[in-house]
Amino acid sequence: MDGSSIGSGGGGGEGGAGTSGNGSTAGASGSGRSISLRDSDDSNSDDNAAHGSNGQQRTMTLMSPAGGRKKSWSELKTIVNEMRRQMSSLSSMFPMNVNFRTLSDGRTRVYFLSPPPANGWDTVLFYADVPASDTDNRAPNRLEWHPVLEPIVSPLSISNSREVQLLLERKRLSIWGITSYELHKSSGKIVFPACNTLYQCLDTGYGEGTLFATELRIFQRSAAIDPQICPQNSDLVAYV
Repeated sequence: MDGSSIGSGGGGGEGGAGTSGNGSTAGASGSGRSISLRDSDDSNSDDNAAHGSNGQQRTMTLMSPAGGRKKSWSELKTIVNEMRRQMSSLSSMFPMNVNFRTLSDGRTRVYFLSPPPANGWDTVLFYADVPASDTDNRAPNRLEWHPVLEPIVSPLSISNSREVQLLLERKRLSIWGITSYELHKSSGKIVFPACNTLYQCLDTGYGEGTLFATELRIFQRSAAIDPQICPQNSDLVAYV
């Protein structure tokens, strides 16, 4: 039975008025059950519309600034791009690749990579000595940073090779200088890649001043990356 027959069978008076008021609904649904459902929805249409508009208003108010207008898609895209730019610049300003080493006299030395606090984009290897635990812990202690190495002067080209560029892209790193290092905690030997080759130095923990790194004698056909020191023998270094 289609919508037109239902409408004619409704007779006159109040039933005919109800059917004529939902004539488009009956034609679209084609069944009495659909008509009754639509009628029940229409009976509360005013309340549903009021609740729906209020709910939408509350949602839009939360998304928009207090007392300000809603931003367009282009403005939101500009804000997101600026936030990403700031986050990428901030990510290279914090200490990373942190290693803790306990010296023979009980001191704890922390090694990490970070750009110099004053200026510059080149990442440098720093260390900081943690004070003894018997000091006053009520006041926060700021660790003093000390550079580990002297700047490396190499006759080779300082531009990164294709292998190093791909490795930095895979690690999502936008830094220059020393991008990684390997620490042998028992001996204090440090190996790191720079200028497309490998360098090493020895930090005993008792000397003062910066260290001079020396180039490792390796047989290489391309850039040497990702060095690893053998835990049992610090003289054995593997690399890619």
